[in-house]
Amino acid sequence: MENEKKSSTHMNSDPTSVVAVDLNTVLFHELCEILDMSPNDLNILNSDRQERLNNALFQCQMKCPTLTLKFLQAKASMQEIDDSLNGPTINNDSTQENLTELKETIENYQYVSNDGTFIWKVTNVQEKMSK
Repeated sequence: MENEKKSSTHMNSDPTSVVAVDLNTVLFHELCEILDMSPNDLNILNSDRQERLNNALFQCQMKCPTLTLKFLQAKASMQEIDDSLNGPTINNDSTQENLTELKETIENYQYVSNDGTFIWKVTNVQEKMSK
Protein backbone atom coordinates (compact mmCIF):
# COMPACT_ATOMS: atom_id res chain seq x y z
CA MET A 1 0.00 0.00 0.00
CA GLU A 2 2.82 2.36 0.87
CA ASN A 3 4.49 1.53 -2.44
CA GLU A 4 1.27 2.44 -4.23
CA LYS A 5 1.23 5.71 -2.37
CA LYS A 6 4.77 6.52 -3.41
CA SER A 7 4.23 5.43 -6.99
CA SER A 8 0.90 7.18 -7.29
CA THR A 9 2.18 10.47 -5.96
CA HIS A 10 5.47 10.25 -7.85
CA MET A 11 5.26 11.94 -11.21
CA ASN A 12 7.26 10.65 -14.13
CA SER A 13 8.61 12.88 -16.82
CA ASP A 14 6.47 11.05 -19.38
CA PRO A 15 3.26 13.12 -19.89
CA THR A 16 1.13 10.06 -20.60
CA SER A 17 1.88 8.43 -17.25
CA VAL A 18 1.00 11.41 -15.02
CA VAL A 19 -1.97 10.48 -12.84
CA ALA A 20 -2.89 12.31 -9.64
CA VAL A 21 -4.41 9.86 -7.17
CA ASP A 22 -5.82 10.71 -3.80
CA LEU A 23 -5.03 8.06 -1.20
CA ASN A 24 -8.45 8.46 0.44
CA THR A 25 -10.19 7.80 -2.87
CA VAL A 26 -8.11 4.67 -3.45
CA LEU A 27 -8.86 3.39 0.05
CA PHE A 28 -12.54 4.18 -0.40
CA HIS A 29 -12.73 2.23 -3.66
CA GLU A 30 -10.87 -0.69 -2.10
CA LEU A 31 -13.32 -0.70 0.78
CA CYS A 32 -16.24 -0.65 -1.66
CA GLU A 33 -14.75 -3.62 -3.52
CA ILE A 34 -14.36 -5.50 -0.26
CA LEU A 35 -17.95 -4.73 0.65
CA ASP A 36 -19.02 -5.50 -2.92
CA MET A 37 -20.76 -2.16 -3.20
CA SER A 38 -20.38 0.76 -5.50
CA PRO A 39 -20.18 4.37 -4.33
CA ASN A 40 -23.54 4.94 -6.06
CA ASP A 41 -25.08 2.18 -3.94
CA LEU A 42 -23.88 3.97 -0.82
CA ASN A 43 -25.39 7.23 -2.06
CA ILE A 44 -28.69 5.45 -2.72
CA LEU A 45 -28.68 3.93 0.76
CA ASN A 46 -27.90 7.32 2.24
CA SER A 47 -30.71 8.90 0.22
CA ASP A 48 -33.15 6.21 1.36
CA ARG A 49 -32.23 6.78 4.99
CA GLN A 50 -32.54 10.52 4.57
CA GLU A 51 -35.94 10.10 2.90
CA ARG A 52 -37.15 7.85 5.72
CA LEU A 53 -35.94 10.37 8.29
CA ASN A 54 -37.66 13.19 6.43
CA ASN A 55 -40.89 11.16 6.29
CA ALA A 56 -40.69 10.41 10.01
CA LEU A 57 -40.05 14.09 10.77
CA PHE A 58 -42.98 15.09 8.56
CA GLN A 59 -45.25 12.63 10.38
CA CYS A 60 -44.14 14.06 13.74
CA GLN A 61 -44.78 17.60 12.53
CA MET A 62 -48.25 16.60 11.33
CA LYS A 63 -49.14 14.84 14.60
CA CYS A 64 -47.80 17.54 16.93
CA PRO A 65 -50.68 20.06 16.53
CA THR A 66 -53.26 17.28 16.86
CA LEU A 67 -51.62 15.95 20.01
CA THR A 68 -51.35 19.47 21.42
CA LEU A 69 -55.06 20.04 20.78
CA LYS A 70 -55.98 16.72 22.39
CA PHE A 71 -53.80 17.57 25.39
CA LEU A 72 -55.49 20.96 25.84
CA GLN A 73 -58.94 19.37 25.51
CA ALA A 74 -58.06 16.76 28.13
CA LYS A 75 -56.72 19.47 30.42
CA ALA A 76 -59.94 21.51 30.06
CA SER A 77 -62.02 18.39 30.67
CA MET A 78 -60.06 17.57 33.82
CA GLN A 79 -60.56 21.16 35.03
CA GLU A 80 -64.32 20.85 34.47
CA ILE A 81 -64.40 17.57 36.39
CA ASP A 82 -62.39 19.12 39.21
CA ASP A 83 -64.74 22.11 39.33
CA SER A 84 -67.80 19.85 39.35
CA LEU A 85 -66.33 17.83 42.22
CA ASN A 86 -65.46 20.95 44.23
CA GLY A 87 -68.79 22.67 43.50
CA PRO A 88 -70.91 20.36 45.69
CA THR A 89 -68.48 20.85 48.57
CA ILE A 90 -69.00 24.60 48.46
CA ASN A 91 -72.76 24.15 48.08
CA ASN A 92 -72.74 21.63 50.92
CA ASP A 93 -71.03 24.13 53.23
CA SER A 94 -73.55 26.83 52.30
CA THR A 95 -76.47 24.44 52.78
CA GLN A 96 -75.10 23.37 56.16
CA GLU A 97 -74.93 27.01 57.29
CA ASN A 98 -78.51 27.58 56.11
CA LEU A 99 -79.69 24.47 57.98
CA THR A 100 -77.98 25.61 61.17
CA GLU A 101 -79.62 29.04 60.95
CA LEU A 102 -83.02 27.43 60.25
CA LYS A 103 -82.62 25.10 63.24
CA GLU A 104 -81.83 28.05 65.51
CA THR A 105 -84.83 29.94 64.16
CA ILE A 106 -87.13 26.95 64.78
CA GLU A 107 -85.78 26.56 68.31
CA ASN A 108 -86.39 30.25 68.96
CA TYR A 109 -89.99 30.01 67.71
CA GLN A 110 -90.59 27.09 70.03
CA TYR A 111 -90.56 29.45 73.01
CA VAL A 112 -92.85 32.10 71.54
CA SER A 113 -96.38 32.10 72.88
CA ASN A 114 -99.46 32.99 70.93
CA ASP A 115 -101.37 34.43 73.88
CA GLY A 116 -98.99 37.31 74.62
CA THR A 117 -97.10 35.71 77.48
CA PHE A 118 -93.35 35.58 77.34
CA ILE A 119 -91.50 32.36 78.05
CA TRP A 120 -87.97 32.48 79.34
CA LYS A 121 -85.50 29.98 78.03
CA VAL A 122 -82.87 29.30 80.61
CA THR A 123 -80.00 27.05 79.61
CA ASN A 124 -77.21 25.62 81.70
CA VAL A 125 -79.10 26.21 84.94
CA GLN A 126 -76.78 24.05 87.03
CA GLU A 127 -73.72 25.90 85.78
CA LYS A 128 -75.26 29.32 86.37
CA MET A 129 -76.40 28.43 89.89
CA SER A 130 -72.94 27.30 90.89
CA LYS A 131 -71.46 30.67 90.04
